[in-house]
Amino acid sequence: YVRSDIDAAKEWVAKYAEEDYARRAVGEVAVQLAREDPQSALDWAASLPENAQGSAYSEAMERWTQKDATAASEFLATMDPSDARDSAVSSFARELDREDPQSAATWAATITDEGTRTETLTQVARSWMRSDADAAKAWLPESGLPEDTQTQIMENPGRGRGGFDFRGRGGGGPGGGGR
Repeated sequence: YVRSDIDAAKEWVAKYAEEDYARRAVGEVAVQLAREDPQSALDWAASLPENAQGSAYSEAMERWTQKDATAASEFLATMDPSDARDSAVSSFARELDREDPQSAATWAATITDEGTRTETLTQVARSWMRSDADAAKAWLPESGLPEDTQTQIMENPGRGRGGFDFRGRGGGGPGGGGR
């Protein structure tokens, strides 16, 4: 349905976005829209009920970061603090962590929800440990992560993606910039 009639899919999702059975559809519509125009996907996400926005922002921001991390970070810099912003920043940071872990960490630290911030910082730290352990180890004490989490990351950086309920992404540091 999403591929054959995106407008009808958008309408259906908007109508049922708050229902549990529509959660997956929210993400699928956001992905499809973001493939063509990430900004329009985010505009659409903003029109959804608040409890459905996180998934849409997350999916759209992931695709946008892959295409243009600078533009994605500029958009994030304009967002007011909210659950939707936290989802978008988390998604952005997790997408950016392989190429620019320092910027990913800077963005992840701006997430207001403590659980989402910790999950995202942990993912960024694990990725950073795999790409540049010395830099990651120097950053970890300043990361804001609990000491036991820091120890786990240093002892087992390969635990990697998955296992968390991530709700967003982010990229080039607060205030824009990107790559």
